[in-house]
Amino acid sequence: MKPLCDIVLLTWNRADLLKPCVERLLRHTDVPSRILIVDNASTDPEAIAYLKEVERKSTEFVRIEVVRRTNNDGFGIGMNDGMARTSAPWICLANNDILVTEGWLSEMIRVAEAHPDIGWLNPMSNQFGETPKPPETPDTLAQRLSAHRGEWLENWSCVGFCVLMPRKVFEKVGFFAPEFGFMYFEDADYSLRVVQAGFLCGIAQGAYVYHHEGSTMKKNPKREALFEKSRERFFEKWHRIPSERIAWVQTQLNGIPETEIRKRIRTLANDDHKIWFFCTPQTASTAPRHYNVVPVQFSGWFFRWRLAWRLATKKKKFHLVIHA
Repeated sequence: MKPLCDIVLLTWNRADLLKPCVERLLRHTDVPSRILIVDNASTDPEAIAYLKEVERKSTEFVRIEVVRRTNNDGFGIGMNDGMARTSAPWICLANNDILVTEGWLSEMIRVAEAHPDIGWLNPMSNQFGETPKPPETPDTLAQRLSAHRGEWLENWSCVGFCVLMPRKVFEKVGFFAPEFGFMYFEDADYSLRVVQAGFLCGIAQGAYVYHHEGSTMKKNPKREALFEKSRERFFEKWHRIPSERIAWVQTQLNGIPETEIRKRIRTLANDDHKIWFFCTPQTASTAPRHYNVVPVQFSGWFFRWRLAWRLATKKKKFHLVIHA
C-alpha cells in the first residue's frame, strides 16, 4: 500500500498518552497512511517497551514505523527528522497527546483539496474552544461538528498539535527553523513562513481532534523561561506587537467595496488581533470568515444603545474602537 499521507507523530516518554493516541489513529484514520513515530530519546521503560512492539500493530491500511532518536532536541528538530523521511502527497504533523475522531484526516484533506490556497490546516479542537462538556465526549462532539464538513475558518497561524500540509507547501517552505530552540513558537514561525510563501492557514470545522494541552512540558521547571525566550525571538524576528482587542463598528458601507472592508479586517486579524465586528443586518456580509473575527449583529433601531452598553460593560476592555 502506498500511503496518501505520512503522519509524523512526535513522542517523548508518556506511554499513558502515546498508547491511546496510536490506538485511535489506527481506529479512526480512514486514509491510507504511514505513521512515523519519532521518539525523542524516551527514557521511560514503559514507553520504550511499547515502542519496541508498536510496529506489529500495523494494518493493511495504516503502517507504523518507529524512528528512535539518540537525543531529545525538542519539538522542531524532532519534527524535522520525521519530515525528512516523508514521501507521501500529504504530511500531517502530530503530538503524542492527541485523540483523533472518526473521519478526522479524510475531512482535513477534503477541505485542503477544495481550497488549494490553504497551506497549513488544523482540525477543530478544544485548542480552539470546542471542549466536550459532560456527558459529551470527543466522539459525540465530533459527530455534532460533522454538520460543518467542508467548512473552514482562516486563522493567522496554525498550532503544531495536529496540522496538515500538502507536499508542495513542505517543498516550498522547508523545515522548522532551529532558532527557537527546544520548544515554543516554532509553529507560529512556520505559519508566517507559509503565509509568506503565498498560502493561508486555517481550521477545518468538520474535523475534530482533542488535545491534552501542555501535557509534555507541564512539569518542566524550565517551561516558563523557554516560553519567554522563544516568544522574544518570534516577536523580534517578525516585528510583531502583542495582540490587541479591537471593536470594529460597521453600520454602513460608505461607498467602500465589501472586498476592501474584508481585506482591512483580515489584515488586523492576521496580525493576531481579536476583532469584535459590530454590524447591522445590512453590513453583516462584510465580516470575513476568520477565527479572530467575532461577528456581533444588532438591529438598526437600537444599534447605538446596544453598542454603547456592550463597550461599557465588557469585562476585558477594548484596546481600540474603529468606527468604519
